[in-house]
Amino acid sequence: MKAYYSKLGLFVDVLYSKVSTNNDRITICSVGVAQYLNYLIDKGFIVFSEKREYSNAALDLIEQKFGSAIPSFVKEGMVELMQEVKTYDYEVVGQIINKVNKSF
Repeated sequence: MKAYYSKLGLFVDVLYSKVSTNNDRITICSVGVAQYLNYLIDKGFIVFSEKREYSNAALDLIEQKFGSAIPSFVKEGMVELMQEVKTYDYEVVGQIINKVNKSF
């Protein structure tokens, strides 16, 4: 699971910085991260069974890095939402993925 944790952190950094003033930033980040995780699954970098763990890790990163305490019931709901996102749109997440990949 740790293999892509640092890339996930960079993805969250870039995505959150783009939506940090939006009232729905946690939801937007959650859906964006879910799409990124689907991209990683599609490319064979992670397996589907790791998606929930990475989803929890992403929400932990949002809390830690940006001081946005997320109530546990909201966090659980966001993780469930992230599991329901089954695809990704490279047009949406591609620019962020490119920034993350250039950082490594």
